[in-house]
Amino acid sequence: TPSSGCSRTSRWPLLNSTSMPWSSESASRPRTATITRAAISSVSGITATNKTYDGNDTATLVTSGATFNDMFSGDVLNVATSSGVFSDARAAVGKTVSISGITLGGADAGNYTLTTSTASTTATIDPKALTVTALSQTKVYDSNTSVASSALNVGYSVSGLVGSESLSGVTLAYTNANVSRNGGGAVLSDKTIAASTAVAGASTQLSDYAISYVNNTASTITPYVVSLTGTRVYDATTDVAASKLVIGTLVGSETLTLTGV
Repeated sequence: TPSSGCSRTSRWPLLNSTSMPWSSESASRPRTATITRAAISSVSGITATNKTYDGNDTATLVTSGATFNDMFSGDVLNVATSSGVFSDARAAVGKTVSISGITLGGADAGNYTLTTSTASTTATIDPKALTVTALSQTKVYDSNTSVASSALNVGYSVSGLVGSESLSGVTLAYTNANVSRNGGGAVLSDKTIAASTAVAGASTQLSDYAISYVNNTASTITPYVVSLTGTRVYDATTDVAASKLVIGTLVGSETLTLTGV
């Protein structure tokens, strides 16, 4: 026990953060720490371009305007990969486009993880142009406007259908039932056949198409041949009185009258 007035110096070891004595050796040891990646909660601003109906649901995405929610200011991220599909392949305005497979790119992509790789947007599938063209035809006068054939590639042609889609029929009709003649009585090929009212074939929806109809203006109706029969007694002339002749079968309920010698 020290006497009064005396002092004593006590020495205590310097401890490090592990409660172990500090030494120059421990001070020189490397220390490690982990920086975990920050999370991007979602990606927004990906858009899809409108397209014309092509029979499939594939969407083309535009990622240049993408926004990365929870990205730190000054960091650089972009969309490395993504894919999009429409809700279905049919033509319509404002269709839902589902986006999937989003991955991060850019200089700071390694500092982030993406919480969700999906998103959605809307875009339009416009109807595809479809042209139905009436083809030139000839028929014998029958008092009505029906055509000789309404078959594909005989009565009409079609262009613009997608894949194996088809039309099962088209309405075709002359706009006038009569024979067309010039001033000298010659038959003209200037009759109009109008095309209208296409009917969808199997697995085809007409709402996927913007249909244009093209009439044919070079068709023909030829005269119906009428027979005349009769007898008379020889009189040394070539004249035949109308009353001696009988008119053959006519079209429908139509009638003809003969007069003169």
